[in-house]
Amino acid sequence: MIIDSHAHVVMPPQSFRYMAELVGGRANPSSAPNIPDEAVRKQAEELVRSMDSVGTDIQFISPRPYLQMHSIKPARVTQLWTRHCNDLIKRFVDMFPDRFRGVAGLPQSMNDSPAEHCVAELKRCVNELGFVGTLLNPDPTEGHGPAPAGLGDPFWYPLSMTR
Repeated sequence: MIIDSHAHVVMPPQSFRYMAELVGGRANPSSAPNIPDEAVRKQAEELVRSMDSVGTDIQFISPRPYLQMHSIKPARVTQLWTRHCNDLIKRFVDMFPDRFRGVAGLPQSMNDSPAEHCVAELKRCVNELGFVGTLLNPDPTEGHGPAPAGLGDPFWYPLSMTR
């Protein structure tokens, strides 16, 4: 069995429209994202075809790191976007449960401790969505300020102590 432990969800075009609304509206979208199953299935099937072409049996999929928007203000943009990405990953997993496993993105913000929003989303993804891991950005400032000293820094303790 071949497992690809580092893959990313492929966003349908509707997701990028939602992203633009979040950023442009400063976390005040006109409506929740409404992505039809057909659009999600099309992207998931494309990923499965790619997996089949190289002999991959299972992929662990997470959000694309460069699309996580950790330095966007207000932090609510990142919170809404991260939830959308994780919900989309769950839909991929539900459509192809023998091919995908979910890896959660976290709504990290350059000015907030992980305790602010990350712990709740991590618990939701593991306990409610059945995800098997998480994606952690060790520099939530995305180069716009000093990053925490390292993963042993007390800044990370809310996550490292979560059960």
